[in-house]
Amino acid sequence: MEIRESVDILAPPRRVFSLLMDVEKRTRLNPIWDSVEIHMLNEDKGEGARYRIKGRHGGRVVEYVAEWKQVEKDKKLVYESVEGPRFRVVQTLRTTPMGTRLTHTERFLGDRVLADKEAVLARQVLRSWLLSIKAYLELERNLATRLWRRFYDRFLLKASPRERQAAQLVLLIEGALLVVGLITLVAFKLVSLILP
Repeated sequence: MEIRESVDILAPPRRVFSLLMDVEKRTRLNPIWDSVEIHMLNEDKGEGARYRIKGRHGGRVVEYVAEWKQVEKDKKLVYESVEGPRFRVVQTLRTTPMGTRLTHTERFLGDRVLADKEAVLARQVLRSWLLSIKAYLELERNLATRLWRRFYDRFLLKASPRERQAAQLVLLIEGALLVVGLITLVAFKLVSLILP
């Protein structure tokens, strides 16, 4: 069984590739995990690098060890599980006029077959993860988005997806209240200038 999804990202391949090589950050961007533990198992940084991931989702724990099998800078990354659920992932990057197209192909190995509903869910989770990667990488457009990315790196990436969503909602509400307060202040100032 194989699933494949692509996303166009407004960022050069080198930045996309750099994020994909950062196992901790790219894994934490996956919105399915309630919590994630990541341990590098050797000192390798390219092909041969191994890491253990233990993730929790809705009370269910998934643990596996993966190894980078092929690393082509700014073009391709292939990794495969060597312990736990068996899968092989190929992530390719292609330059586009607006940035990079990231294609993620995941093949479930062994006798694991996904039912139709599971396959649909797996595609939805994969699409959601790729959109999360896209949104994160596109936080470089201006000063405000760069500041937001620093805050995201420092605090929100360490939180679970639910905690992240709650924090973002609170920040959005606080921002809206600040804007309303500023508009009200300007309105009162205008009224005081117009009326004696």
